[in-house]
Amino acid sequence: MLTGAVRQTGGNGLGLSIIRKVAEAHGGSATVTSEPGEGATVIPRIPTGPG
Repeated sequence: MLTGAVRQTGGNGLGLSIIRKVAEAHGGSATVTSEPGEGATVIPRIPTGPG
């Protein structure tokens, strides 16, 4: 859960971009769902390797 100034002001929007780029660099992806007034859920998926 975000707290402090970021939560109060809405942040600057870099977090999702960074998560997506890191996940994609490792062959994965990032999924986002959002509910108005409730915030967003971000799920990064990164493969763990063979088997």
